[in-house]
Amino acid sequence: MAYAVAPVITTDGQVIGTVCVMDTAPHAWLLTEINCLMDVASILITELELRSDLSLKRQTQEHLLYSTLHDALTGLPNRSLFTERLRHAMRRSARHPDDLFAVLFLDLDRFKDVNDNLGHFAGDELRSLNCEQGQGYLFSAPITRDAVDEVLAADPIW
Repeated sequence: MAYAVAPVITTDGQVIGTVCVMDTAPHAWLLTEINCLMDVASILITELELRSDLSLKRQTQEHLLYSTLHDALTGLPNRSLFTERLRHAMRRSARHPDDLFAVLFLDLDRFKDVNDNLGHFAGDELRSLNCEQGQGYLFSAPITRDAVDEVLAADPIW
């Protein structure tokens, strides 16, 4: 048997594997065959690095989109996402008059007192707790943090 092996080397010089070819008949490999194997290893690393770059780019885009449409503190949808969902519900209702929806606006009274007397950490915890409690009980649609002391939700009524 005859074996030929070529290393799979990243652009920064790290060997991450090998490409191996086996022939059942014993012989010496020709330079053109070895060069072909090296080309296969080079193409393989190029493909792997491109896929890795694309995967990282996709993850970054998804993170940026999530960050753009959600509140950093609570992870709840923000006003932009709420507005888009509300527009969608209104367009759907215009096309299908039987498809109704409801909008909830909640203003937490004396929320400033909580922040002033107990600190912003306590206020953040209270707001997050209120949003978590309201989610699923009042509405099936995601609750949106609108302002320091306001939350919104738009939910279809079936």
